[in-house]
Order: sequence, then C-alpha cells, then structure tokens
Amino acid sequence: MAYRRTFAVYLAGFFSGLLMALAIASIAQPAAKPDPFAGILGTAREIMRTLQAEYVDEVNPDSLGLSCIDGMLTKLDSRASWRPPAEPISFPPGTGGIGVEIEMRDSGPTVRSVVADSPAQRAGMTVGDVIAAIEGESTTGKSLPQVVDHIRGKLDTDLRLTIARPSFSDVVARRETLRVQNVRASTPAPGIAYLRVTQFGQVTAGNVALELQRLAKEPAGLQGVILDLRDNQGGLFKSALAIAAFFLPEDATIVTLKGRTAPNNAVYRANPRDYLDPRGQDFRPRVPAEARTVPIAVLLNRGSAAGTELLAGALQDHKRAVIVGERSFGYGMIRTIFPIEGWHAIFATGRWQTPNGRIIDGQGIAPDVAVVDSRAAKQDPVLAQALAALKR
Repeated sequence: MAYRRTFAVYLAGFFSGLLMALAIASIAQPAAKPDPFAGILGTAREIMRTLQAEYVDEVNPDSLGLSCIDGMLTKLDSRASWRPPAEPISFPPGTGGIGVEIEMRDSGPTVRSVVADSPAQRAGMTVGDVIAAIEGESTTGKSLPQVVDHIRGKLDTDLRLTIARPSFSDVVARRETLRVQNVRASTPAPGIAYLRVTQFGQVTAGNVALELQRLAKEPAGLQGVILDLRDNQGGLFKSALAIAAFFLPEDATIVTLKGRTAPNNAVYRANPRDYLDPRGQDFRPRVPAEARTVPIAVLLNRGSAAGTELLAGALQDHKRAVIVGERSFGYGMIRTIFPIEGWHAIFATGRWQTPNGRIIDGQGIAPDVAVVDSRAAKQDPVLAQALAALKR
C-alpha cells in the first residue's frame, strides 16, 4: 500500500510539473500574428463563387483570379503587371519597323516614344497617340505582343495606322531597318555644342565625352552646351548618371531613391562608385573642364522620360541648366520583378527625387522656358529659344 501511495504521489507530481511546464511554454511563446488579409480574402472567395454560380455568362475561375490580381496591382500602380516570364521576341530576316515604342493603357495601345528621324516621326506620329486600328483592323482586345507583331512586317512596305487624337485620322509609315544613333553633334552657333542624345546605351556616355572633346577644339572653343533630350525615353540608368556627372562638380547629388526598404533608399552622386558599372570606363576625366562651368540648355518634350528626367532635374536643381520646351513625361519610379509561383509580379518599389527633393513620377520636369515642340515648323522653335537663352 505504501508503495502504491508513493507511486501515485510521484505520478501526480510528474503530471503537475508537465502541465506547469506546458503552461509556462505557452506563456513564453508569442501569439501568432493574425493574418491581416484573412477577412478580405474570404470575402473575395465568396464573391468569385457567387459570380461563377450566378453570372449571366459562364465564368472561368482562373480568369477571375487573374483579374483580381491585376486589379489589386494596377489600383496601386498603373504600370504594375502580373504576367508569366517574358519570352524573347524574334523577327525573321527582312522584317522592318516604323520606330515607335508602345505601351498598353486603358485607352488602348499608346505611343510611348518615337525614334528620331524614323518613319513614324516623318509620318507625324507623336507621344500619346492611341493606335485604334492597324490596316483597318481594330486593336481592341489585342495584347501588346499582338500589336507589335502587326506593326512590324516586310521591309519597304507601307503601314496604315488609325490614330485617335481624340478624333480619328490615318497615317502611313513605311517599314524600314531602324538604325538608332545615340549621339549626334553639331555647332548651331560658334562655340555652342549641340548634342542630340536619343537614348542612354552602353556607349552613349563615351560618345558624349568624345563629341565634347572634339567640339571644344574648334576655333570658338566651348562656350555653351545644348543637350537635346526630346523623345529620349531613358535607357541605362548609369549611363544617364555618367552624363549628368560630366556637367556637375564631383560628388554633387544627381538623384535620390526613396522607398520602404533598404535597397530602395539611396543617394547617387557624381562619383565613379555610383555611375560606373563594375567593368565600365570612366569618361568624366576626358570631358573638357569648361563643360562644368559653361551655360547649358536642356531640351525636353512630353516624350522625355525616366533617365532623361533624372539628368534634367539634377542640372536644373544645381542651376547648371535652363530647361527649354515642354513638361516631361513624369516617369520616376523604380519597378522590381518578384517571381511568385512561376509568374512575375512587377510593381513600384521606390520613387526618384531630384536633388532638391522634387518627385518626378506623375509630375515630370517643368521647363524654365515653355515652348511647344512643333515638328511641323520649318525652323525648330525649341532650339531657337535655347540659343537665345544661352546668350542671356
């Protein structure tokens, strides 16, 4: 009997200790945070089930789900997207284009940029043109790859596009092989270096430096610079940084990135550690010293975007340049690709700001001298105003 009582007491003590340990452990473990999306996801699920059961037409559950994701992303960021990894687009030999970059908007396929001296520009196409039809066939319901594939075609053939501006009109452009020259230089007046920069590529900064060197050796020297960035939609970020550094003091702030996470918060300066790629060549020492002191005019229009706006905003804030032309496009976000379940979610993770803290996205860079960019004029009114501004 004594043995049984001792064993019972032992068991009671063991279980009491175990229960106490479990109680302490449960107190020590922090409570799991509630899922902030649980409620709304349940509601969304019920709505989709109701639509599938009751909607007038048969509904595909996958299409509903994708629509939910698209709507969620584009509500926050109009340029965000949810799509499978992009497949490379290839065109057979003998294929030509007209020189436009297109993006999909609510209004339809819209011209985002026009290549200088391209068939599209010669036909009068401009940024913001909505392509309503291609060869008489409506673009409604077409995907971006379908529109691009339809625009490209056999070399030396005419393409008829119906443009909404907002009234409808037809333009005809002839397909050709496009050869983009990143930098073209001239001297519209003695001592004035005119640099037409169409995009920021791997060799653009080097070409700008070489042209500045060449023009500085002319008899009148280097007395002023005109940077024509109209219809320049950007390109390589560090190429734009490098060119900005050509005209600014060393270590001057070029642009600031503001976001919610550490990788999306940074300050980029006129310093090789910021504007050079690991194996890139620094052309800043080759740029004539007077390029950092002579007056500068930067030409913009509504087709100027992204890296162009970072460059123009930096020179404007540091009072190194007068901006002539039209307000720029206003594309000042960095967008990041997040692989999720075999697809890509692409959305904004940071905003670019000029050295003085101005937000570029949705605002653009306002000109100091406003001039309508009329390509129909016999003489370039924007260039004429830039030359006048440099003489003041």
